[in-house]
Amino acid sequence: MVAVTKQISMNVPPDEIWETLSKFDQISQWATFVSHSSQLTERSSGIGCARRIQQGSNTIVETITEWEENQVLAYTLSGFPPVFRRVTNRWLLEPDGSGTKISLTVELLPIRPPANLPALIVGTIVGRINKNMLKDLKKFIEESRNTTGVSS
Repeated sequence: MVAVTKQISMNVPPDEIWETLSKFDQISQWATFVSHSSQLTERSSGIGCARRIQQGSNTIVETITEWEENQVLAYTLSGFPPVFRRVTNRWLLEPDGSGTKISLTVELLPIRPPANLPALIVGTIVGRINKNMLKDLKKFIEESRNTTGVSS
């Protein structure tokens, strides 16, 4: 398995970050790489909830596998080449003083050992996307706080 973790800190409590992450189908409102997102299940939150995201001509379905309010959100990503048995993104929110440390880890499980090299390459690419997603989330939350008059 290949795992790539990116982190960022924000001077806001975990519940404010969770408020954005938990609106699972609304990722296109804050993640610049997502052209469109939509909910695929009747449930809008929790384990089993699924969304479809469009990145240019690429479509990915993401299904929540782990949901611990204000702490953990993990989901599988479907739509990758069949050399991967499983691709998962996992958000971890940890209190850090008066703020929050946010970690985003992509895990790629190849079908067979010969696919380890493609997993490393794809892991690096998704890691870059995740790093930008963390920056987008931070910018979105900070701008939302500024427009609502909430100060840190």
